[in-house]
Amino acid sequence: MRNRNCLKRSGFTLVELLIVIVVIGVLSTMMMLSSTEAVSSAKANNIISNLRNWKTATLEWYTDNIDKVNTSTGKVKNSSGTDGYFSQVVKAKDILPYLGGGLEIDGDNVKDASGGIYETGYYNNRDWTIIYTLPPGDKDNASLLPKIEARADSLGLMKYHYSYTKPYKVEWNGNKPSNSYRIAIIAVDFSQ
Repeated sequence: MRNRNCLKRSGFTLVELLIVIVVIGVLSTMMMLSSTEAVSSAKANNIISNLRNWKTATLEWYTDNIDKVNTSTGKVKNSSGTDGYFSQVVKAKDILPYLGGGLEIDGDNVKDASGGIYETGYYNNRDWTIIYTLPPGDKDNASLLPKIEARADSLGLMKYHYSYTKPYKVEWNGNKPSNSYRIAIIAVDFSQ
């Protein structure tokens, strides 16, 4: 007759295995959430970096073309010699030579590798802006825009909170309007 106390236990019980599986599941979920947040922060930082480059390039264009600019109004002389708003005369493709590579011309605007569009604009009828439209269809855009705004604001890039936190209807490559998120920074401030 065998003694029950002498039997050695081999292997794990079902409860022990379930506990290990649950712990692994919780840890992997936490890692995935933190990696998603890191990717989102990296996207926001990349967009901010690009907007800073656009601001610098716009200032360089302004310096090279100061003779065409009415500094009291912020208007720019067009080819016929009359004053027009910045975005009516100067297009993003005109500023492109002041930037590095990785961008392509898309009509009067410029497209980046992710599909976002840069365009010129104006605010308050005088200040020059650079407007960035986030690529349509990116499910992270709604959560990404507040991060971009906060980062741009902390760097002093946004004098005015000029962004669309709700989808804004824009025409995309000649297609029907799509819901897109946009943010604008002041590139040249004439109100000082």
